[in-house]
Amino acid sequence: ADKALSDPSAEVNNNLSGMGGDALDHSVAFLKQRDGLDKTLKLMRYVSAIAAYNILADDPSSVTGTKLRKLDKSTGITRKYLKLGKFLGNLKELRALLRAGEMASRQRIAPAGNRTPDAALASAAAFANRLNIASQLAQLVYNFAEQLNWAAKIGLIRDARRRRKIERWTSVAELATYVFTINVSMLTLWRCAQRETRARREYHSRGLRKKDDDADDAA
Repeated sequence: ADKALSDPSAEVNNNLSGMGGDALDHSVAFLKQRDGLDKTLKLMRYVSAIAAYNILADDPSSVTGTKLRKLDKSTGITRKYLKLGKFLGNLKELRALLRAGEMASRQRIAPAGNRTPDAALASAAAFANRLNIASQLAQLVYNFAEQLNWAAKIGLIRDARRRRKIERWTSVAELATYVFTINVSMLTLWRCAQRETRARREYHSRGLRKKDDDADDAA
């Protein structure tokens, strides 16, 4: 049951790391070093956007509000630049999930009319794997579209029609990412609740057996 509840992609990634990895693994490890800067810029952008909105709402001609709005736009473009190549991380996770799914499909699955709790948890783990695959696909499309969006923002893509299409597909992919992430999180919570229920039942049954043994010893 514990194996069924473990994250299969993490196990595959650990195996790849132990083997030294390939060009994709090394590229992802290099790109991850920029995550901290990206989060810092994200916080800076939100703070400047909120501050600019409040200042310009009171005084539309405020120089400080105008500068904060420019800071918001510039940090947004910088964040898109920092996401260059980030889709490779999604590609790596997708590869690991697909391999884990192939490994799980080789295991024996109980018939539908004779499902045990362990088999139900294994089925839930397989469903979670499929959801994670869909989530990684959505994130891959989103991060790749963000690169095109960045190219449009800095003027590399000047056609207005193409820019609108890129923005539309980026928004759709981002929405799909949120939808799949929420579903994965809900399924993870359900699996945790199932584990907790099983642990409570085992603890209760052990307590009853101990009482019976103590009663037998006393008799």
